[in-house]
Amino acid sequence: NQIKKICTSAYKLDQYDFADNTLAIDEALERQLVKEYIDGGTVMNYEAESNSAVMIGKVKDNFSTTRHFSMPKHHALDNCEMDAAMCCFVASRTDPDPADNSDVCYVDMKASRYTAHVRDGWSIYGDSSDDSVYCEGFAWGNDGGIASALKGNALFKVGFTDNFSGGK
Repeated sequence: NQIKKICTSAYKLDQYDFADNTLAIDEALERQLVKEYIDGGTVMNYEAESNSAVMIGKVKDNFSTTRHFSMPKHHALDNCEMDAAMCCFVASRTDPDPADNSDVCYVDMKASRYTAHVRDGWSIYGDSSDDSVYCEGFAWGNDGGIASALKGNALFKVGFTDNFSGGK
């Protein structure tokens, strides 16, 4: 489709790659930061100190409303047939006990073996009211339209901004 090609090319000219070194506060965290953060394995996933996430606010303030964010290259996002993603948290920087809007009862490790760092297996979670899980999701089109162009912005908002600033 010619219109899809024209729109996609125009959006790419104005893309901002938030997965480069702009979110890191030191060289050790640079390009790997976003990939490992999505997998749940960085200091930003576990540490409550605000200095490890200081750049998220700067990127949000300087780029999130004026640029199209490219979607990071990541194994969990590369083959997303549903054109949708969900980010889940058991705590956030602003609320150690977030609103419980989801129940996680089963995780298939084979489906996410790179994230889980195991080849196969599963986890089953019991019915406990102590385990608060907060999830936000978003979807995009595959037609080259604005929803597809803004999927990186949606990921940045849901996965980064909302977790670190309470959505503000």
